[in-house]
Amino acid sequence: MKCVGCRRCARNLTNVEIALNLKMRGRSVSAFYCLSCLADGYDMDEEKLMEWAAFYEENGCELFLRRYVDDEERKGG
Repeated sequence: MKCVGCRRCARNLTNVEIALNLKMRGRSVSAFYCLSCLADGYDMDEEKLMEWAAFYEENGCELFLRRYVDDEERKGG
């Protein structure tokens, strides 16, 4: 699978970060942001974003069930 980097800081993104971008910014976005940069852009903390992500995943949101990148490869293991 391909890697997706944060538009602002270039850090490789996780599946949750990509799903949050799609959920919050719309499914047609072409630029993605890491959790830290996304939180900064919305003037909120990362913990709140992760709470939202957990809520959406627990409630079956398809964006949070899909694999966009291989998190294990991204972590180097």
